[in-house]
Amino acid sequence: MINFTSKVLEIATHFSVFLIVFLGCLATVIILLCPIWLLLNNILYKRTKASIYFVSYIKNRHAFMEWKKEKKTKVYKPSIKK
Repeated sequence: MINFTSKVLEIATHFSVFLIVFLGCLATVIILLCPIWLLLNNILYKRTKASIYFVSYIKNRHAFMEWKKEKKTKVYKPSIKK
């Protein structure tokens, strides 16, 4: 009976050590890769958003130019007195 109990405790110890090491490695990988993933995701999102805006500008550039002419503010330019 004592031999059986010691074997069960030995197996449980090995299993718990394996579980602790595995979860520690997993947590380390997540902690190291999370900032890299967030950075890449942010860059890819901005690049995709910029390309979408650029394509929509190319498609509608004539309307954009007319809108820009309408919204253009008059800048006061003083004349040079001679």
